[in-house]
Amino acid sequence: MVNRSYMVSNAETIRLIRINHMLTYYSCLEKIIRKDALFYRTTRDQYDGDSSEDRKELTLGGALLALSDFREFIELMDNLNEWICCYPEYQTKSFGKKLKDNVFNFYSEIEVFHHLKEKGTEPKLNPRINTGSRQNLDFDVHIGSNRYFIEVLTPRMSKDLEEKFEVGCSGFYDPDRGLGPNNQEPFSRVETLIKEEIAKHIDLSSESVDAPIILVINNTYAMWEIPGTQSPFESLALPESICGILFYDRYGNRRFFANPISGMIAEDRRFFDVLFAK
Repeated sequence: MVNRSYMVSNAETIRLIRINHMLTYYSCLEKIIRKDALFYRTTRDQYDGDSSEDRKELTLGGALLALSDFREFIELMDNLNEWICCYPEYQTKSFGKKLKDNVFNFYSEIEVFHHLKEKGTEPKLNPRINTGSRQNLDFDVHIGSNRYFIEVLTPRMSKDLEEKFEVGCSGFYDPDRGLGPNNQEPFSRVETLIKEEIAKHIDLSSESVDAPIILVINNTYAMWEIPGTQSPFESLALPESICGILFYDRYGNRRFFANPISGMIAEDRRFFDVLFAK
């Protein structure tokens, strides 16, 4: 008789060994990773407890385990390790802990930091939104004599659309006509998404800001719903403190939109236009 518990235990041991082995290829990343239960967990529920197991996204451990199957994870890990090696600000156990559970969000953060450094700025991490606030944003940068806060966002595809991709329905997605069954839903979720992300990350209801805010949105994982080709300021009444929104993805697409009421100067618009240019 086959001992099933032994087979499960043996498979689990092999899985842990493989994750550990793949991590050894990334020396700088390995130094900031504590090998605990969180590291060896391979998936996370991006929909806050409402995902079936096959819809959960990979964690850092899961991405390491999947390196041989997905080329994009090799590039992600290579970049992540290189940037951690380059930037002491990210050579910390606290950043390692963030990566273990949400590698895609915090990859975006260090990616934006890298490009800001490449363009000659000196971004400061976790600035307070104002001197008396407890709320932090991602970066504080000076472009010439002008100061900006930057908040990096990495939205996911909505649960509804992901399910429709799996089960399908008549006319559920046509880029020229709209989303949802029979193309009845709006073409882009950008308005809803930006409102949701601002509410989640930036409380502007009772706080002033010490510098205008740029939202940098990695829409790689939500590009079906956020095409990033139309200015959100045309349809969204955003406060003057949100002075610009930059969309980008891993395929090289990028588009910057300045808030028309912000008075952003041309040189600074140009900086964000080319932030991800190679």
